[in-house]
Amino acid sequence: MDKKDFIEQVVILMEGESEKIKSSFESSRKAAIEAPGAMQSKSDTTKSQMSVLAGNFHDSFLKLQSSIAAIKRIDVSKKYERVGVGAIVLVQEGKTKAYYFVMPPDSGSHEVQYGDGKVCTISLNSPIAQALVRKKAGEQIKFQVPAGLRIFRILQIE
Repeated sequence: MDKKDFIEQVVILMEGESEKIKSSFESSRKAAIEAPGAMQSKSDTTKSQMSVLAGNFHDSFLKLQSSIAAIKRIDVSKKYERVGVGAIVLVQEGKTKAYYFVMPPDSGSHEVQYGDGKVCTISLNSPIAQALVRKKAGEQIKFQVPAGLRIFRILQIE
């Protein structure tokens, strides 16, 4: 599989997630509109809570749409010397090798089939992406995550 096909798979996954969020937004918005207001009940907390929930779903939907648009603009022919958004990075941690795809901020994470293995998509604002960004192949990086200290060696950047 080439990088273009990989990115298309990521976009398909994200568009599916986007449709679910859109559906949740529409359901919560409808519930907020139909909920009894202060005139019909002693309290209108249901109406306000559903409105807040709908707003949160709407914000998530807009962020995801923005991320999808950014991913679609990635130049698949670009050769990366340093890790950045759009790079597929092969790292080694101890004896374990793993692929990561650096995505725009707030993009969420997915596992996507790539060649013989899987690639974990990571948001630019994740601890792993923050440690990888602007690094070159061959570099060793150390970074802290909630589970403890991790040490990667960057083997390849696509």
